[in-house]
Amino acid sequence: MRTFVLAPFLLASLGALASLASCSDGGRISLVGAATEDAGDAATHDAGDPSGDATTDVAMDDTCGAAPWVQVGLVVSALSANGTTPLAGAKFTVSLCAGRSTVSDATGNVHGKISKSVPFYARLQKTGYADMLTPEQKYEADTSGVAISMLPSLFTAFIPGFAADKSVVFIGAMKNGGTGDCDKLDGISFAVPGHPEASVTYYSTDQIPAPVGGATSTTTSGRASIAELPPGAPIAITGMKTGCVVETIHGVNTGRAALEPGFVSILGAWVHDP
Repeated sequence: MRTFVLAPFLLASLGALASLASCSDGGRISLVGAATEDAGDAATHDAGDPSGDATTDVAMDDTCGAAPWVQVGLVVSALSANGTTPLAGAKFTVSLCAGRSTVSDATGNVHGKISKSVPFYARLQKTGYADMLTPEQKYEADTSGVAISMLPSLFTAFIPGFAADKSVVFIGAMKNGGTGDCDKLDGISFAVPGHPEASVTYYSTDQIPAPVGGATSTTTSGRASIAELPPGAPIAITGMKTGCVVETIHGVNTGRAALEPGFVSILGAWVHDP
């Protein structure tokens, strides 16, 4: 099984909020449209309601976008000081299917078909948790066990520049088989080509991460955030570390982050030898 890019990089420093990379399979509900259980019952969420609690019953199919499709299965969990637990009722909306949403089932599972080779991102919303955007991705083959964990809403208090009317990107660096300095997460600088207004913040290694004033690269935590970006279409973000390669384009990830007001957009960066 493959894991989502929300791997073990977010909030590991918030006490035991360490791993976002568990993966599993289980019950089925649709990726888009109605929540379609094995019994054939259907329910969908009102796209105008940000609460993440299903409110409207509408029968829909479980495909998003034009054919050909690939089957994608996600496992949504809640992140807490005790680790992760399956999260039911998380509202999931795919950018290719505006106005159509579903909610995770009792075991946190979301399944459905999405257009093959077509870039998309998704929103995750539930009361008590930060509104989140996945990275932009595209799938070439059926994929299951894509693990994604929702962060408690208090997470947003640690991100400079976050507000209900602003967009922000949170970046986590990950090791990718490098050696020497290329097997370390410090010294990575991030930039947004074409956006000189972007404000990049790097975080300490403290148990509760704090912005490092004047920092121009990551600490060994490998974490950064980018604010002051206008909401709009997904944007490319690049990373650099002297003597190493830092990739935001990796696997199914296009290297672009979506930007919507009031959402924390998540992005991964992988460091390795040249």
